[in-house]
Amino acid sequence: PGVRRARIQLWNRQALNDKVYGGKFKISLDSFSPNSSYYPKGEPVAYDPGAAKKILAAKNLKLKVLLNSPEAERWVGLYQNDAAKAGVTLEIEKVMDEAQWWQLVNSGKFELVAYDGSFSEKPHPSVWHSKGAYNSSGINDAQLDKVLDQLESEFDLKKRARLQQKAIARLREFASEIPGLFSENSH
Repeated sequence: PGVRRARIQLWNRQALNDKVYGGKFKISLDSFSPNSSYYPKGEPVAYDPGAAKKILAAKNLKLKVLLNSPEAERWVGLYQNDAAKAGVTLEIEKVMDEAQWWQLVNSGKFELVAYDGSFSEKPHPSVWHSKGAYNSSGINDAQLDKVLDQLESEFDLKKRARLQQKAIARLREFASEIPGLFSENSH
């Protein structure tokens, strides 16, 4: 319990933003675009290595991070340093070949995947549904599946917006992603 939150608390995203990107981004809550009209409100989990250390101290965590770009390596290195302060070892595995990358992602032989890309507008069933073709994180949640199934057959825009909001809120509760940074000008 609390491991997901603790992993987020280990990452000083503001320092990353300042050091690597010159402070031009904002800290995100998740990987969905906050520029959409249905995006659920909330506050990002704050950097707090002390609180993370209390949760993770007895766990002696060693996490393998899979990455596929030099850009991701820059910011994962900063996260690696933050995690080490709380006693968490981050092993970085660089895979630059795209076919090999996807093979490893789909095999699930990692604890974290470093993803450097754009935000999604909505939760796609192919990624987040328990039977989704690209559900490499192994999410299996009946409540989320039900909402995603409803999205597939709902055509009323207001009802779709509420369902998308509900899916994002559900993913915030348990999804294993560690959010990063976003630009107000992008989706």
